[in-house]
Amino acid sequence: MGKDSFTGKIRKSFDKDRSDTFSTLNHRNYFEGYSSKIVTSKSGRQKTILVYTEDYYQQNIPRKKRVMIRILFCALYLFALALFIFVAIQNTPSNYAYYVEIPVMVSLLAFLWMFLVLVRYMPVEKLKIFQFNKGAKRIKLVSIASTACLGCAMASNLAFFFLNPQEGNLSVLLNAGLSLLAGASFLTMYLVEAKIEYIRIPNEEN
Repeated sequence: MGKDSFTGKIRKSFDKDRSDTFSTLNHRNYFEGYSSKIVTSKSGRQKTILVYTEDYYQQNIPRKKRVMIRILFCALYLFALALFIFVAIQNTPSNYAYYVEIPVMVSLLAFLWMFLVLVRYMPVEKLKIFQFNKGAKRIKLVSIASTACLGCAMASNLAFFFLNPQEGNLSVLLNAGLSLLAGASFLTMYLVEAKIEYIRIPNEEN
């Protein structure tokens, strides 16, 4: 009893330390580039605030193109998501095969990951370090990973079609084709972003 209780305390302590470490790392990543600064209010009271002091990052293209790229990426994402949902809800024999369901579930995670990256990628003017590292730098990685996931979904549908000729029908081929089209949307995002150069803009706070 005493030993179990002692072991349980150690496990709880380890879990808490691991949770605190993750929270601290997350906090540090988000506030990377910030410095504390003491300001004085009109009433004479002093308080400490966090001010971003590092350089900003920006795409080295005209503002109009930056806006158009973000509109394009959102449109491609929504287009791919619509195709993915359509494929996933179809009552086709292939959607009940485990080797088709697995790539579909992984693709869903890729869509969620891409959504988080796009949210951080959206600012048009200047990106802070956190936005640049978690958004602009990751959009190529996530887009190519999403392309690969949807490519696997397409391949698994084709495999089902050829392995089960008695059950395979045009709806299975349609699912494969739509998965390929959704993957092509993410590949387009990757190819566009790969051509963009980023520049550093000095922070006026320095």
